[in-house]
Amino acid sequence: MNNNSRIEPDLKNNSYNNIGEEVSDDVSSLESVDAPLVGTVYLSAKPDEPQFVSEGDTIKKGQVICIIEAMKIFNEIESDKDGVIRKILVKNEDPIEFGQALIEIEPQ
Repeated sequence: MNNNSRIEPDLKNNSYNNIGEEVSDDVSSLESVDAPLVGTVYLSAKPDEPQFVSEGDTIKKGQVICIIEAMKIFNEIESDKDGVIRKILVKNEDPIEFGQALIEIEPQ
C-alpha cells in the first residue's frame, strides 16, 4: 500500500508540518495536577460513592480530586489551582508514579 503522506520542513519556524493532517485540539492552555507520591489512585472515597471530580467540573484550589494510597496510608490529593477539569488521565485503582499527571485543568 502506498502512503502519500509527506512531512515537509517549515524553514521559517524551524519545524516540520505533516501535510494533510490538521491539529484541531488546542491543549496549550491546559495544566496538569501531578501525583506528589507513588501509590494507588482512588477516584472516590468508597467504591459505592461518586468520584470526587468528573470531566467538565469546575474546581477550586484545595478541592480534593482523588486519594493516593501509599503503604496503607490514604492521602487526599488536592488541586493546586482553580479551573475546569478537561480530562481525567488515570483510572480508579491505577498504580501511579511520582510526578505522573492525574488530571488536566483549564485554569480560570
